[in-house]
Amino acid sequence: MYKWNLELEDWTKSNLKILELIHSKGENALSNTSTTSDKITSRAFTFISILIPVISLIISLLINNGLFNLKDIPSNVIQFIIISFTPLFISLVVLVFLVFPKKFMPTGRIPSDVATSDFLQSNKYSEEEQIKAFLINEIEDLQNRITYNQNKNRIRINALTFVLILITIDLLGSTIYILNLL
Repeated sequence: MYKWNLELEDWTKSNLKILELIHSKGENALSNTSTTSDKITSRAFTFISILIPVISLIISLLINNGLFNLKDIPSNVIQFIIISFTPLFISLVVLVFLVFPKKFMPTGRIPSDVATSDFLQSNKYSEEEQIKAFLINEIEDLQNRITYNQNKNRIRINALTFVLILITIDLLGSTIYILNLL
């Protein structure tokens, strides 16, 4: 994983208010990556809720019309069914994976990650320097979390775009094929 570090010549000379402002903006940006992830998941759920009934409808029509008796079906119709179902099935599988993002950096950190006895009981630095050191560490952590989440979101957005393109091509191809039969 990429590790970003805030490079300062003398971190003790950093402006505390500016560090607090940067930290606040970083928390907002990290929260935004979480919101983006939620939107991607929501859209994937929407497409799943559309695809499942469409696939079920097509399968029920095939069953009700006796089209699963392969002896009576022309080979070009079997090819059409296979070719048109494959992209829908692939889309459904990709969407299910999009709904369950397994790796994501949440907002905030648990106290055991930041509250070490060395840091809390340090007499080496003044209180203001400890706050500055803490904020610099948090800013670096926020940037690393933001970068990680943005990369995961980019991958998920690309997968969602792939699904949309795949479904569009499938629908257009199926429509053209059916129109050529008429």
